[in-house]
Amino acid sequence: MAIETLGWTEELWTDDDSDGPETEGRFWVDLTPEEKAAATRLCYFEETWNRDPITEWYDYEQKKNTAVTADGPIPKDIDLGIFVESGYAGREPGSVAGGLYTMDNGARSVGLAVTSFGLALATVLLLV
Repeated sequence: MAIETLGWTEELWTDDDSDGPETEGRFWVDLTPEEKAAATRLCYFEETWNRDPITEWYDYEQKKNTAVTADGPIPKDIDLGIFVESGYAGREPGSVAGGLYTMDNGARSVGLAVTSFGLALATVLLLV
């Protein structure tokens, strides 16, 4: 799961005193190809991961994201192969059922919640 690839555990997620996993303190360039793939699946791209100001990667006059495009290539240093087992690699957004990311006891995983948040955030940013 993407969130686990980035080092998140239930303990880290629920610990209010935690700074999160080591990956939270790294820049995009310092992430492994697998970590970049995981971050990408959570709707991050280099500029958002690095917390670059939106004015540097969003063209307000043309109303479009200049960092990534829907029809652009996936950067070569992102290894989406980590999602082959789940069937998520190379799939169109929204084409993967939520059931693939459900725990054995039926509880939704934290990763799905974060992904939903990331998608909502990305949508808002693109519409701004």
